[in-house]
Amino acid sequence: MYEPFNRFKFGQFASYYDQMRAGVKYFVEKQGKKSIGAMTFDTDYGKEVLDGAVAQVEAMGMKMAGQSTHTPTEVNFNGSMTKLREQGCDLIVLATAVKDTIIIVQTARKMGWDVAFLGNLATYSTAIAEAPGAPAEGFYSMSPGLYAYPDDPRPPVREFFAKFKKAYGIDANYFGEAGYTAATFVLAALEKAGRDLNLETFLAAMESMKDWHDIFGSPPLSLSPTNHHASSQSFLSIIKDSRWVPVVQEPLGF
Repeated sequence: MYEPFNRFKFGQFASYYDQMRAGVKYFVEKQGKKSIGAMTFDTDYGKEVLDGAVAQVEAMGMKMAGQSTHTPTEVNFNGSMTKLREQGCDLIVLATAVKDTIIIVQTARKMGWDVAFLGNLATYSTAIAEAPGAPAEGFYSMSPGLYAYPDDPRPPVREFFAKFKKAYGIDANYFGEAGYTAATFVLAALEKAGRDLNLETFLAAMESMKDWHDIFGSPPLSLSPTNHHASSQSFLSIIKDSRWVPVVQEPLGF
Protein backbone atom coordinates (compact mmCIF):
# COMPACT_ATOMS: atom_id res chain seq x y z
CA MET A 1 0.00 0.00 0.00
CA TYR A 2 2.87 2.42 0.60
CA GLU A 3 5.47 1.20 -1.91
CA PRO A 4 5.79 2.57 -4.52
CA PHE A 5 4.55 5.87 -3.13
CA ASN A 6 1.01 6.76 -4.13
CA ARG A 7 -0.70 9.91 -2.98
CA PHE A 8 -3.96 8.08 -2.32
CA LYS A 9 -2.60 5.03 -0.48
CA PHE A 10 -1.50 4.69 3.14
CA GLY A 11 0.04 1.80 5.08
CA GLN A 12 -0.99 1.41 8.71
CA PHE A 13 1.80 -0.58 10.29
CA ALA A 14 4.98 -2.66 9.96
CA SER A 15 5.06 -4.98 6.97
CA TYR A 16 6.09 -8.63 7.08
CA TYR A 17 9.48 -7.46 5.77
CA ASP A 18 9.83 -4.95 8.62
CA GLN A 19 8.76 -7.50 11.22
CA MET A 20 11.32 -10.08 10.08
CA ARG A 21 14.16 -7.58 9.97
CA ALA A 22 13.41 -6.37 13.50
CA GLY A 23 12.93 -9.91 14.84
CA VAL A 24 16.11 -11.36 13.34
CA LYS A 25 18.09 -8.34 14.57
CA TYR A 26 16.83 -8.89 18.12
CA PHE A 27 17.59 -12.62 18.18
CA VAL A 28 21.10 -12.16 16.83
CA GLU A 29 22.01 -9.21 19.05
CA LYS A 30 20.15 -10.11 22.25
CA GLN A 31 19.95 -13.90 22.21
CA GLY A 32 23.16 -14.70 20.35
CA LYS A 33 21.60 -16.64 17.48
CA LYS A 34 24.17 -17.39 14.79
CA SER A 35 22.53 -19.69 12.23
CA ILE A 36 19.26 -18.42 10.76
CA GLY A 37 17.02 -20.71 8.74
CA ALA A 38 13.64 -20.19 7.08
CA MET A 39 10.52 -22.20 6.31
CA THR A 40 8.20 -20.26 4.02
CA PHE A 41 5.22 -20.64 1.74
CA ASP A 42 6.08 -20.51 -1.95
CA THR A 43 3.94 -17.37 -2.31
CA ASP A 44 4.31 -13.58 -2.32
CA TYR A 45 3.77 -13.68 1.44
CA GLY A 46 6.56 -16.20 1.85
CA LYS A 47 8.87 -14.19 -0.38
CA GLU A 48 8.34 -11.00 1.62
CA VAL A 49 9.10 -12.75 4.91
CA LEU A 50 12.20 -14.39 3.43
CA ASP A 51 13.35 -11.11 1.88
CA GLY A 52 13.19 -9.44 5.29
CA ALA A 53 15.14 -12.21 7.00
CA VAL A 54 17.79 -12.33 4.26
CA ALA A 55 18.18 -8.55 4.23
CA GLN A 56 18.76 -8.41 7.99
CA VAL A 57 21.11 -11.40 8.03
CA GLU A 58 23.20 -9.84 5.27
CA ALA A 59 23.15 -6.43 6.96
CA MET A 60 24.75 -8.10 9.98
CA GLY A 61 27.47 -9.73 7.90
CA MET A 62 25.94 -13.23 8.01
CA LYS A 63 24.40 -15.69 5.56
CA MET A 64 21.23 -17.75 5.80
CA ALA A 65 22.07 -21.21 7.13
CA GLY A 66 19.18 -23.04 5.48
CA GLN A 67 15.85 -22.62 3.75
CA SER A 68 12.82 -24.65 2.70
CA THR A 69 9.65 -23.69 0.83
CA HIS A 70 6.23 -25.30 1.08
CA THR A 71 2.71 -25.19 -0.29
CA PRO A 72 -0.02 -23.84 2.01
CA THR A 73 -1.60 -27.32 2.15
CA GLU A 74 1.55 -29.25 3.13
CA VAL A 75 1.39 -31.20 6.40
CA ASN A 76 4.59 -33.29 6.48
CA PHE A 77 7.68 -31.33 7.47
CA ASN A 78 9.95 -34.13 8.70
CA GLY A 79 12.37 -33.96 5.79
CA SER A 80 12.74 -30.19 5.87
CA MET A 81 13.12 -30.15 9.64
CA THR A 82 15.83 -32.82 9.55
CA LYS A 83 17.75 -30.87 6.90
CA LEU A 84 17.54 -27.58 8.80
CA ARG A 85 18.71 -29.33 11.94
CA GLU A 86 21.68 -30.80 10.08
CA GLN A 87 22.50 -27.30 8.81
CA GLY A 88 22.84 -26.16 12.42
CA CYS A 89 20.01 -23.60 12.50
CA ASP A 90 19.36 -22.09 15.93
CA LEU A 91 16.53 -19.79 14.77
CA ILE A 92 13.94 -20.56 12.10
CA VAL A 93 11.75 -17.80 10.72
CA LEU A 94 8.35 -18.88 9.47
CA ALA A 95 6.05 -17.61 6.74
CA THR A 96 3.17 -19.93 7.56
CA ALA A 97 -0.42 -19.79 8.81
CA VAL A 98 -2.12 -21.47 11.77
CA LYS A 99 -2.34 -25.23 11.28
CA ASP A 100 1.05 -25.63 9.61
CA THR A 101 2.76 -23.49 12.26
CA ILE A 102 1.50 -25.82 14.98
CA ILE A 103 2.55 -28.91 13.01
CA ILE A 104 6.04 -27.49 12.38
CA VAL A 105 6.64 -26.68 16.05
CA GLN A 106 5.30 -30.08 17.09
CA THR A 107 7.54 -31.83 14.54
CA ALA A 108 10.66 -30.18 15.97
CA ARG A 109 9.70 -31.02 19.55
CA LYS A 110 9.02 -34.66 18.67
CA MET A 111 12.52 -34.77 17.19
CA GLY A 112 13.85 -33.48 20.51
CA TRP A 113 15.01 -30.27 18.83
CA ASP A 114 14.46 -27.18 20.98
CA VAL A 115 15.14 -24.67 18.20
CA ALA A 116 13.55 -21.19 18.36
CA PHE A 117 10.77 -20.43 15.86
CA LEU A 118 9.86 -16.87 14.89
CA GLY A 119 6.63 -16.01 13.09
CA ASN A 120 4.96 -12.76 12.08
CA LEU A 121 1.56 -11.11 12.16
CA ALA A 122 0.00 -14.05 10.27
CA THR A 123 0.95 -16.36 13.17
CA TYR A 124 0.16 -13.89 15.96
CA SER A 125 -3.11 -15.66 16.57
CA THR A 126 -5.04 -16.79 19.63
CA ALA A 127 -5.88 -19.90 17.58
CA ILE A 128 -2.21 -20.92 17.85
CA ALA A 129 -1.74 -19.81 21.45
CA GLU A 130 -4.92 -21.49 22.69
CA ALA A 131 -4.72 -24.71 20.67
CA PRO A 132 -5.62 -27.73 22.87
CA GLY A 133 -2.63 -29.29 24.56
CA ALA A 134 -0.49 -26.14 24.17
CA PRO A 135 1.41 -27.50 21.13
CA ALA A 136 3.02 -24.15 20.35
CA GLU A 137 4.18 -23.20 23.85
CA GLY A 138 7.39 -21.15 23.54
CA PHE A 139 6.67 -20.06 19.96
CA TYR A 140 7.70 -16.47 19.13
CA SER A 141 5.97 -14.03 16.83
CA MET A 142 6.41 -10.47 15.65
CA SER A 143 3.38 -8.18 15.39
CA PRO A 144 2.78 -4.50 14.62
CA GLY A 145 1.04 -4.10 17.99
CA LEU A 146 0.33 -6.07 21.14
CA TYR A 147 -2.91 -7.99 21.59
CA ALA A 148 -4.84 -6.66 24.56
CA TYR A 149 -6.84 -9.42 26.22
CA PRO A 150 -10.41 -8.85 27.48
CA ASP A 151 -9.15 -8.77 31.08
CA ASP A 152 -6.84 -5.83 30.31
CA PRO A 153 -6.99 -3.32 33.21
CA ARG A 154 -7.10 -0.17 31.03
CA PRO A 155 -10.63 1.34 31.02
CA PRO A 156 -10.68 2.32 27.29
CA VAL A 157 -9.62 -1.19 26.30
CA ARG A 158 -12.24 -2.81 28.55
CA GLU A 159 -14.88 -0.51 27.05
CA PHE A 160 -13.82 -1.52 23.54
CA PHE A 161 -14.08 -5.22 24.38
CA ALA A 162 -17.49 -4.78 25.99
CA LYS A 163 -18.87 -2.97 22.94
CA PHE A 164 -17.33 -5.49 20.55
CA LYS A 165 -18.73 -8.45 22.48
CA LYS A 166 -22.16 -6.85 22.62
CA ALA A 167 -22.16 -6.17 18.88
CA TYR A 168 -20.73 -9.47 17.61
CA GLY A 169 -21.09 -11.99 20.42
CA ILE A 170 -17.37 -12.87 20.50
CA ASP A 171 -14.20 -11.32 21.91
CA ALA A 172 -12.13 -9.25 19.52
CA ASN A 173 -8.86 -10.79 18.37
CA TYR A 174 -5.78 -8.81 17.35
CA PHE A 175 -7.19 -8.13 13.90
CA GLY A 176 -10.31 -6.67 15.47
CA GLU A 177 -8.09 -4.36 17.49
CA ALA A 178 -6.05 -3.43 14.41
CA GLY A 179 -9.26 -2.58 12.57
CA TYR A 180 -10.39 -0.39 15.45
CA THR A 181 -7.01 1.38 15.39
CA ALA A 182 -7.34 2.02 11.64
CA ALA A 183 -10.85 3.41 12.06
CA THR A 184 -10.03 5.68 14.99
CA PHE A 185 -6.91 6.94 13.18
CA VAL A 186 -9.01 7.94 10.17
CA LEU A 187 -11.59 9.57 12.44
CA ALA A 188 -8.83 11.62 14.07
CA ALA A 189 -7.65 12.71 10.61
CA LEU A 190 -11.22 13.65 9.61
CA GLU A 191 -11.48 15.81 12.72
CA LYS A 192 -8.24 17.56 11.76
CA ALA A 193 -9.54 18.12 8.24
CA GLY A 194 -12.49 20.03 9.69
CA ARG A 195 -15.94 20.68 8.31
CA ASP A 196 -14.62 21.90 4.93
CA LEU A 197 -13.98 18.30 3.92
CA ASN A 198 -12.78 17.39 0.45
CA LEU A 199 -10.07 15.19 -1.02
CA GLU A 200 -7.32 17.77 -0.57
CA THR A 201 -8.16 18.68 3.03
CA PHE A 202 -8.45 15.00 3.95
CA LEU A 203 -5.07 14.11 2.40
CA ALA A 204 -3.46 17.11 4.10
CA ALA A 205 -4.89 16.01 7.45
CA MET A 206 -3.69 12.42 6.98
CA GLU A 207 -0.22 13.66 6.08
CA SER A 208 -0.11 15.86 9.18
CA MET A 209 -0.72 12.99 11.61
CA LYS A 210 2.32 12.66 13.86
CA ASP A 211 3.02 10.37 16.84
CA TRP A 212 -0.61 9.30 17.07
CA HIS A 213 -1.30 6.58 19.66
CA ASP A 214 -4.14 4.09 19.81
CA ILE A 215 -5.70 2.79 23.05
CA PHE A 216 -3.83 -0.54 22.89
CA GLY A 217 -0.25 0.72 23.24
CA SER A 218 0.79 0.14 19.64
CA PRO A 219 3.81 2.00 18.19
CA PRO A 220 3.10 5.66 17.38
CA LEU A 221 1.78 6.26 13.87
CA SER A 222 3.14 9.14 11.79
CA LEU A 223 2.56 10.22 8.20
CA SER A 224 3.90 13.04 6.03
CA PRO A 225 3.64 14.32 2.43
CA THR A 226 6.60 12.09 1.53
CA ASN A 227 5.91 9.12 3.83
CA HIS A 228 2.69 7.10 3.79
CA HIS A 229 4.05 4.23 5.89
CA ALA A 230 2.82 5.02 9.40
CA SER A 231 5.17 2.69 11.30
CA SER A 232 7.91 0.13 10.66
CA GLN A 233 8.23 -0.91 14.33
CA SER A 234 6.87 -4.16 15.74
CA PHE A 235 6.69 -6.13 18.99
CA LEU A 236 8.12 -9.53 19.88
CA SER A 237 5.88 -11.89 21.88
CA ILE A 238 6.04 -15.49 23.06
CA ILE A 239 3.33 -18.01 23.92
CA LYS A 240 3.28 -18.76 27.65
CA ASP A 241 0.45 -20.68 29.32
CA SER A 242 -1.66 -20.34 26.17
CA ARG A 243 -1.38 -16.53 26.07
CA TRP A 244 0.72 -14.13 24.05
CA VAL A 245 3.19 -12.40 26.38
CA PRO A 246 5.55 -9.58 25.32
CA VAL A 247 9.24 -10.50 25.40
CA VAL A 248 10.16 -6.82 25.58
CA GLN A 249 7.85 -3.94 26.39
CA GLU A 250 9.08 -1.57 23.70
CA PRO A 251 8.59 -1.99 19.93
CA LEU A 252 11.60 -3.09 17.90
CA GLY A 253 13.07 -1.63 14.74
CA PHE A 254 16.06 -2.35 12.54
